[in-house]
Amino acid sequence: MEDIAKSGIELDIRVKETFRINVKHPLRKKSKEGWNNFGRYRYLIESLFGNIKQKLGSHFSVKNQEIAKKMGLAVFAIYNMYLLVIFFFLITTLFLFLIA
Repeated sequence: MEDIAKSGIELDIRVKETFRINVKHPLRKKSKEGWNNFGRYRYLIESLFGNIKQKLGSHFSVKNQEIAKKMGLAVFAIYNMYLLVIFFFLITTLFLFLIA
C-alpha cells in the first residue's frame, strides 16, 4: 500500500473491519475512505467487461501481445456498435409504436 500511495495512485482497496476491530493504520483508513467513495463503481466496470467477454469471447489466438491489444480494442468497439444498433432499434420501434 505504501508503494501505491507513493506513486500517486488513490487508494480504494476494500479493508476488512468488524464491530470489534477498527482500522488503525492511516493508509488503511485512507483506503477505506476511497472504497466508500469509488468502490461501488468497480462492479459496474467489471460487469461491462464481463458482458463483453461473454458476448465476444475471452481469449484471442494471436502470436503477439501488440496484436492482442489491438484486437481487444477492436472487439470493444464492435461491442459498442452492437449496443448502439440495439439502442436505435428499440428507439425506432418505440417511436413507431407510439405513432400507430
